[in-house]
Parts: sequence; C-alpha cells; structure tokens
Amino acid sequence: MSRERYLNTSLSKALKILDLFDDERRELSLSELARGLGLRPGSIYPIVYTLWQHGYLDRCPDTKRYRLGLKILVQAGYILSGLDIRERAKPVLKRLVREHGGSATLSVVGGDDVIFIEEESNSPMIRAYMIGQRVSLHDAAPGKVFLAFSAESDPGEPELIPEELVRELREIKAKGFALEQGENNDQVVVVAAPIRDFRGEVVAALTISVPNPKSKEEIIEAVLGAAEEISRSLGYRPKSGRR
Repeated sequence: MSRERYLNTSLSKALKILDLFDDERRELSLSELARGLGLRPGSIYPIVYTLWQHGYLDRCPDTKRYRLGLKILVQAGYILSGLDIRERAKPVLKRLVREHGGSATLSVVGGDDVIFIEEESNSPMIRAYMIGQRVSLHDAAPGKVFLAFSAESDPGEPELIPEELVRELREIKAKGFALEQGENNDQVVVVAAPIRDFRGEVVAALTISVPNPKSKEEIIEAVLGAAEEISRSLGYRPKSGRR
C-alpha cells in the first residue's frame, strides 16, 4: 500500500511555502506565494496565517509581504548546535585564521548545495562565505571537494558533467585538495580539503581564503593538516600513503 496516504497535505503545503523563499526571493506577497504553489491566495491563507502566528513567517505591516521568521533561525540553531563536528572544527578554524589570516569555513552537503555551518575571519572584507549560506556544489571549491571524493568513486562522466569539470574533479581527487583564485579578487587564494569520519567517508570540507599569501604551498599544507586533524578527532585513521 502506498505511503502517500500518510502525507498530510496541509503540512506539505506549509513546507512548500517555506521552500519558496531564497536569496533572490526574501519577501513574497500572498499572491506570489499562491502562484508559487499553483493555488489560489484564499486557499493558502489559513496556512500562511498559521505559519505567521507560530513565528515561521514574518509579515511587514507596510508592504503586507511575508519573509522567513526568526523561529526558522532558532530551529536552525538547535540543529547546528547538535553537529559535533562544529565543536571539533572551531578551534582549528581559529588557529588557521590566527596563523595565516583570511577566513576559514566548515561546510557540509545539503542536496545539491554546500551549506556553510561554521566560519572564522580576521577581516570582514575577505569573508568568502557566511554561516547558513548555500552555494551550488559546482560553483565553489568545497563543493568540488565533495564531488571529487563522493563515495570514493569516479567523480563523473563527460556526458553527465562538463568535460572540463570532470578533469578538474579528477585532479582534485588525485591531489587531495581544491585550489582556486578568489571569485571577486584574484589575489585571494582559496584552498579546500575533505574531512572524513571514522568510516573514511567525506562528511565536511574545510576551506580557507587568504589574500596575497606568501606561499600557496604553505597554505595548502596548513589546510591539509587541519582537515586531517579534524578527521582524526572524528575517529578517522588514514591508510598508509593516503592523506
């Protein structure tokens, strides 16, 4: 028997409403929300009103437009605080920034995106990413690390991923890290490395963005060492000859 009969349609609509908000659509009117679901405004108003009453949506009194409420942030905080990897990585990120400058981040995979869950920086001007930010796996150094090391298999076939990206992912897997120049400043060097758990699976990525480093090699070694330190704290033990 199909499990679809257990699906609560009203709750499903409420979750779809929350999913309509993103970086480009931070505020939406009731009509826009309804249009996003392919429904009439009147049919979703009770759901929107309930989300508003419970703090999952805020409503601007002047424009009558809705945005995600602070309750979302509160619940996200509970999730983040329960991620043990953040506590283990935080002192390592602090040390990296203290010794090399720039900004250091910890990220995990969420669907087709990289989600940044921890960040340390010694300058707001070079913060490459912020906590909670989502970036496509294909568009960021840590995302490419996840793609390259996913299931320790071949990172992709040309018919599925652009051939140039396939070559890049294979190079990342062979070297053990991703290296890029800053997206908005080619003087900023970005290095990302995988973090593994006790099973050897890549569960997070460590990234550092440093402006005008004296030595790229020094930054790369620092990131690889830091990623391995966090991995070991999660129970990972590298095989001989493998980082």
